[in-house]
Amino acid sequence: MRGFILRVVLVSICFLFDIWSYLTDLPRVFFGKRKNYDGLFHKIEETGAERLAFVTPHPTNILQFSIRHLVEALLANHYTVVVAVAKDEVAAWLKEEFPQVHIIPREMRGRDFGVWKALILALLRRQILARRVKNLILVNDSLYFNKHTTALIESVTNCGKHWACLYESYVPVYHAQSFLIMLDNNALNSVHFRKYWDSYLPFDGRHHTIVKGEFGLSRALTKAASLPFSVVTSRSLSQRIDETNTKDMTSLMSVLFLNAQLVMQYPEQLRRIGTFLGIVSETGRSVDRQDISFDWIKHFLNELLIKSCELGNPTHTIGLVANQLLNMPIKRDLAFRGTYQIADILRLARGYSEEELAAMGEDLRARALPVSVRGFNRLLFKAGRI
Repeated sequence: MRGFILRVVLVSICFLFDIWSYLTDLPRVFFGKRKNYDGLFHKIEETGAERLAFVTPHPTNILQFSIRHLVEALLANHYTVVVAVAKDEVAAWLKEEFPQVHIIPREMRGRDFGVWKALILALLRRQILARRVKNLILVNDSLYFNKHTTALIESVTNCGKHWACLYESYVPVYHAQSFLIMLDNNALNSVHFRKYWDSYLPFDGRHHTIVKGEFGLSRALTKAASLPFSVVTSRSLSQRIDETNTKDMTSLMSVLFLNAQLVMQYPEQLRRIGTFLGIVSETGRSVDRQDISFDWIKHFLNELLIKSCELGNPTHTIGLVANQLLNMPIKRDLAFRGTYQIADILRLARGYSEEELAAMGEDLRARALPVSVRGFNRLLFKAGRI
């Protein structure tokens, strides 16, 4: 009974918080001054560009090495890159290093989806350009992009499907996670895509951005062009596990042993595997090794990672695993959401230099940990509002 009452209280608080967020945002959403990007697309149209990328880094916290990897990867794959920034001074280094990049003032309504709405509708008004564009990438800086980003951009660009993403999620409904989405010309010019952006209201709330933004965009694109290509899926992870050798298996299990969620779900299995591989010390305890083999471990890993990938948020549950197996970039909130500790991420992450790991460490520390969230914010954190 007590648990039921607590859930009712939490739902009520979230409902009131959402109403308050919408009310305070109403003037800005409906009456705020909108950015005009028509001049930008006039310039782009004259260049004959066939691939576009809209990059929306954090308004105040741009991580230089990550954006540098991303921009280099997009340019290497022949994208015309547009970067929306809140202040010119935060992107001075970007102008100096990449003079061919279009740096524009950021639309300050509706988070990344507000910026994308303004840019996409301006693009679609230029019908000649919209018909010519073969690929469009929408991407933010929620990830620590690494040295493998060029290959990653190439894989989504040449996937052979009408749209693509890095991660797909089935919770609470099927959707492509929106930190990087690629569309081809068919998806870009579809009626469902245009209707979605015409009707999207750029409120700032995180919950609104996820439900109306991320989920809504996936629904529109699925109606227009079926399901996307996803780089990380339960199948792609399973295939890589089957190819894993003994040395990589030990490294991979070390990652899993530090995942708080998985350890709570599979304590006995992980203990037995850890003992077999020498990761866990079992002094004074007898362990039956006869029923454990590398084939058994691979079978268990397949089962564990498939469930983790399909029944949870894969960027959190198997983010470091995907980094080790598929060279994927790591999500910037991996420690803040409570899956791994900061030191473990920095020790196990692959594809980053020592200087980049140092910058990641500073960023992870600034974002803090779940234990740092207290009081009313703790309730909002648990409910996914912050």
